[in-house]
Amino acid sequence: MRCNEIYQQLVSAFTLDVSVSEKRATILWLMQDKLGVSEAEILAGKELKTSPVEFVNEIQRLNREEPLQYILGKAEFYGREFEVNPSVLIPRPETELLVQHVIDQMRKSTMGTLLDVGTGSGCIAIILALELPTFKIIATDVSSSAVELAKRNANSMGVEIQFMLHDILKDELQMPLLDVVVSNPPYILKKEAGTLKRNVLAHEPGLALFVPDDDPFIFHRTIAEKAKKSLKSGGLIIMEINENFGDGTAAVLQASGYSDVKTLKDLDNKDRFVSGRTSG
Repeated sequence: MRCNEIYQQLVSAFTLDVSVSEKRATILWLMQDKLGVSEAEILAGKELKTSPVEFVNEIQRLNREEPLQYILGKAEFYGREFEVNPSVLIPRPETELLVQHVIDQMRKSTMGTLLDVGTGSGCIAIILALELPTFKIIATDVSSSAVELAKRNANSMGVEIQFMLHDILKDELQMPLLDVVVSNPPYILKKEAGTLKRNVLAHEPGLALFVPDDDPFIFHRTIAEKAKKSLKSGGLIIMEINENFGDGTAAVLQASGYSDVKTLKDLDNKDRFVSGRTSG
């Protein structure tokens, strides 16, 4: 059967209430991964010994609002392919900018020690290990399933990272002197849950998404306060934030004693990161 015919039938079978462009992109990605063909070959109608029946399971799962990344068991981040499962968040393009900010700040450093708090799939720590090969990288998470997954991702990419099971809200940070602390912690208010896509809300781990409505800065404040005890003089802290609390999160860092505090924008010009330095 021709690929373009399979493609059209799968797009029609994908009945979830999302845009046509999203449906088409999802089916193209699914077919490319499962059949090993290119987008051009699909659209040109390459003949293959397969049929839409072979995609029944995947289409059923998509129609139940399961993210394709979990169905395939992988997601792309910073040009690399990471194993993912429902124990970790699917890496976002915005977080690639977080990684890039760290690289830009530290590229001239010959060595150092960097801590990633709440590592999830390990995507931040692993990319930084690849891009800053002289740095010692430590990564923590409260979820044992996430730590095991991150270890597999690090092994598959040939980088050495010290992974630790650690609850930043309960446990002290007993670390060597650090040059950088980076984190993409939970920051979505529980009352904002209705603004999320249904597939995110139904399938991605709430533990990694939500903060209490009455304490939106609980993770940023705790990380800032505990990291300050381990950061070297002039050390960098940088965290992803809720776009609605840019000034508030910056104030948290200032109240914790950081200097040179900055709020940084994402590609949509929304407040997305906050950074600061420890004073000398």
